[in-house]
Amino acid sequence: MKPSRLSHTLFSVLLLAAAAQAQDLSAVVVPPPGAPPLTPAARALLDAANARVPQLDTAGFLAQLKAHPETIVIDVRTPAEVDDSGHIAAPHFLNIPRGLLEFRIETAVPDKQAPIVVYCGVSQRSALAADTLARLGYTNVRNYRDGFVNWKRAGLPIE
Repeated sequence: MKPSRLSHTLFSVLLLAAAAQAQDLSAVVVPPPGAPPLTPAARALLDAANARVPQLDTAGFLAQLKAHPETIVIDVRTPAEVDDSGHIAAPHFLNIPRGLLEFRIETAVPDKQAPIVVYCGVSQRSALAADTLARLGYTNVRNYRDGFVNWKRAGLPIE
């Protein structure tokens, strides 16, 4: 077995073990705790993006990582937010802030068919970012709708 395949397999096993030991997924609350209130115009924009982009809940995200360990996981929070609270442990993690996504994504992920899951803290920025990726021609993009706050509340692996 090649080292990279071994590391993906090991990651999958560790992720599943951590998920099994994690708190009950009933800790996941939608909308995530701390989600700021939205104006009607912002809510409409977010609802439209959510309607266009496939959504993953926590169980679906775990299944995605298990079935497709090559999934690129993009956190669109600011580097300061990631430094303060950590990020989802994934073998192909990228931190590309939403405001820089259009400028950095094609260099970071040149394969527009690559499986991508986008997230942020409370699934507001991530839905808009996932929609932007689809508009840029990425064909296998999903939004993690439960957000980092819920991932952490469920006791799932972070780095």
